[in-house]
Amino acid sequence: MALYTKKLIMTTFQEMLAEMPFDKITVSALVKRAEGSPNTFYYHYQDIYALLDDWFQKQVDALVPVGEPIEWKPVTKNILRECRAHSKTIYHVFDSLSRDRLDTLFENFLHSAVQDAE
Repeated sequence: MALYTKKLIMTTFQEMLAEMPFDKITVSALVKRAEGSPNTFYYHYQDIYALLDDWFQKQVDALVPVGEPIEWKPVTKNILRECRAHSKTIYHVFDSLSRDRLDTLFENFLHSAVQDAE
């Protein structure tokens, strides 16, 4: 049940990101739309930024092969293709975050990608 609920929160969050900027998404609006409770949200995530981190990591995991050598050219093309296909969501995230937060997201991504490549 907990896995289903976490997936529902993630799916609802992704839907909301496609519709509105990240900084306009609140926990209360998210759980209302997911037909859950704030307690359920906080059982899985510390705050909305923890959900964003998890969402971002899931997007990266879907685009970047884990546990095998990375061929940067096709991976980069795939990432850019997905960014174009979901440009509204990308803008909603990146226009809402501070420079420091964006740096942290990319540093974490690059760090894990380099570790996987070793």
